[in-house]
Amino acid sequence: MGVKLYKQVAELTKKAAIKVATYYANVACPFITYQPTEYRKKRVMINFMKKNKILPIMLVVLLAITGCSRNYEIDESTETISFEDYNYDNNNAQLQCVGNSAISESGYYLVINGLLYYYDISTDFCSPCCYNANCNHSDEKCAAYLNDITYKGLKKDKVEECYGDTVFYYDNKIYMVENNKHEEYYLNQYNVRFGDRTRVAIIADNNNKDITTYLRNSHAFKIKDGYLYYVSYSFDPKNVKPNELVKVTNNCMRIKLADNAKPEKLGEFEALPCGSGLGEPDGFKILFDSNNVYYISGGEESRLIETSDYKIARYNTDNGDFKVIFEYSGDDGAGAFGSGTPAPDTINENCCMDKESNLYFISQDRNQIIQYSVSNKTSKCFYASVNTINSIAMDGEQLFISEYAQSGGESRIVVSNLAGEVIQNIKLEWDSDYINQLKSHNQDMTNTIIRVNFMCVDDRYIVLTTKDPGLKELNGNDLNNMSGVSTVGTAVVKKSDILDGKITDIKQIYRAK
Repeated sequence: MGVKLYKQVAELTKKAAIKVATYYANVACPFITYQPTEYRKKRVMINFMKKNKILPIMLVVLLAITGCSRNYEIDESTETISFEDYNYDNNNAQLQCVGNSAISESGYYLVINGLLYYYDISTDFCSPCCYNANCNHSDEKCAAYLNDITYKGLKKDKVEECYGDTVFYYDNKIYMVENNKHEEYYLNQYNVRFGDRTRVAIIADNNNKDITTYLRNSHAFKIKDGYLYYVSYSFDPKNVKPNELVKVTNNCMRIKLADNAKPEKLGEFEALPCGSGLGEPDGFKILFDSNNVYYISGGEESRLIETSDYKIARYNTDNGDFKVIFEYSGDDGAGAFGSGTPAPDTINENCCMDKESNLYFISQDRNQIIQYSVSNKTSKCFYASVNTINSIAMDGEQLFISEYAQSGGESRIVVSNLAGEVIQNIKLEWDSDYINQLKSHNQDMTNTIIRVNFMCVDDRYIVLTTKDPGLKELNGNDLNNMSGVSTVGTAVVKKSDILDGKITDIKQIYRAK
């Protein structure tokens, strides 16, 4: 009788422990999208025990009573990699990601297909920032849905809650810019779980009937030393004539990340809205070094304009000096940065800066990378390729380059040091079914574009994303989705592996349904 009672109690106790772990995995973390259920339960139990003192003791007692069960055994090999030598820096993190991503102490915030996701390094989970256990995370009812017009046509009376996919993380807070029907722009603050929204301040508005004001695209924002630096542009509607483009005034602004802060205008310059091609935002980027913030404007001629226009303004954070340090306007952009230096492409997320205050641009032909020294006012071709350069990212010490061959259906990740020496050249592997499908449409693979973009690059991981469904370990569920409209896969790969020439441990953290 005693043995029978013992077994019944043991079985009930074991079930209770499993129920706790299952609840924590499926309810407290209901939005995990890519890990198998059993693996998710094991991972959650491991990390939950690390953070709670009572449950590990309870489980030890339970296991002593119940014995080991292979069905619920914790596999220690699933422990994630720790980055004990990594030192998070609020400012540096802003330079190591594009506008639709942000780096935190423990992971990455990523805007993917209109939802805000968080990849937690310690738990190895990538999840929408939504805590509704019954949410399917597929429409605007989801708390992680950003309501940005980039992804679907919204009703005219609906607030676009995230302007241009902007997301920032600074000092243990998330920040976003809200646009209210192009009338007012707000700076919003959230906690690390994307909750408890606080409207910090109005950063731009259209209250002046004589002047129309908009904000620049998502790349025209940057946080440094507790300030959000941004650009608004304004023009007088009376100067707008049919079939003509008017120069706009770029207002170089900043606002302190504090309640009821007031915007400060640091300076201004006039420029054409260059680079505004079909469906693309006009060219603008903000970057900074230790003492300066750079407002960079410009792009190649587009379907709307027949001239190229580039300007760089510098604001010194120590003495408040504002100055336009570079400007060029020409018919085709040739010679913008000096004779023999190719013209840059549209200024966008693929504009970055190293620790020596050198700027890097992709050329208009997308076969070269231009380096411009803001201190010496000199430029040169930093890197040239026979392939097409799609994306670049800087970690402060190396330049990471994503490129593809238009003939051959091939893509690569190239790493260069700051001396311009290639230290790694890694070919990415593509799914054979996907390649065969491409060949069925284009036998010789001519003009086939297989692209991978960088979202974040720090000393832990490189975050990669693609719209192509055929990259091994970074693919979508449906190889027949050839539209290339939405992101089909996002992955992380250790930076140390890339520097060692390996990409075998690429880990997919998001897969489109």
